[in-house]
Amino acid sequence: TAFENTNLPVLQTPQGDYAVIKPEGANIVYAASWIPSRADAAGSPRILKVEYLLSSYSPQSAALTSGNLTINGSGVISGDKGTAHTNSDMTINGTPTTEGLTASGTAEAPAVGGQPPQAVPKINPRTMYESRFDASITTSWFDLCPDGSVHRPAAMGDEPCTGTLLEVDASTVPFRGWTLSSNDWTFNDNNSSYAGVYYVYKKGVKVSGSPGTPASPWRATILAQAAEAAPPAGSDCTLHGHDHGFGDIEISGSPTITPFIDGLGLMAGRDLKISGSSKFPIASLLAAHEQIEILGGSPVINGALVAQDVCDTPGSPVNNNLISGSVTITLNSDFEVTLPAALRTALWIEL
Repeated sequence: TAFENTNLPVLQTPQGDYAVIKPEGANIVYAASWIPSRADAAGSPRILKVEYLLSSYSPQSAALTSGNLTINGSGVISGDKGTAHTNSDMTINGTPTTEGLTASGTAEAPAVGGQPPQAVPKINPRTMYESRFDASITTSWFDLCPDGSVHRPAAMGDEPCTGTLLEVDASTVPFRGWTLSSNDWTFNDNNSSYAGVYYVYKKGVKVSGSPGTPASPWRATILAQAAEAAPPAGSDCTLHGHDHGFGDIEISGSPTITPFIDGLGLMAGRDLKISGSSKFPIASLLAAHEQIEILGGSPVINGALVAQDVCDTPGSPVNNNLISGSVTITLNSDFEVTLPAALRTALWIEL
């Protein structure tokens, strides 16, 4: 078997050794363990086979945060799941209209504190890149790179920005409306014909202007990877970078955007900031690895906001989750989005 290969990487722990094999193109994982070690196993290795399915994430609240959440202004949160929840503390400084406001920590009226926490999915754009479970999007996927170049997506397992070169330098001549300016890839073209998936690698995103209309929306999914794909467990987020422009997404102006990948609108490897009169008329997940801020204006969002709140990078544009202004967020129970981190075990056997 493959586990008999002496070149197979083996991980060592105080309890024993183990190895894992993931066949390419199959939702299967094999694992073997040896006690006390592979070189001195008391008996045959224990070998497991696990089959899994990519599962859909169905948000239970229109706004969900792991960290503290402040709600200001007179926004409307509606739909049969038109609630807001934080697994920490909630502060209310306005008069929002909603089906319910809850917090697992403390809360101010009309919110109710001390409620059970809700499961928050892992928000990491790199997992989307490494999965790309829908092969049909490959020809409409664009890597926007730190040096101003644009590439087709890389082969599975390879680093972003190593695929086929499409544009050498978009810092002077826009590529499909996108221009690299300092630390950000900016889109301020009112042309809504540039449909696709835009993966911004180790830079930030700024979208302004008015691309798209209700009759002809801009069909785009935007993902921004931070300086590192994700900080290690227990880190203080220093790997995300201290300067503005690493994995942040800022939407201003009045764009009308519908998701190119079903259900997935925006995914920030660090912070997500929305202002102006942005519109997301088709159910979309708008998510951040760290924090989310709806800063005034009158955005209209169909779908859900999710902030994983892994930490707060020093110098990042958003430090605390905030929903303010006259935002309208509508979430109904028929909304689902497939996330690579949401897996369901279909088979677990010992061979």
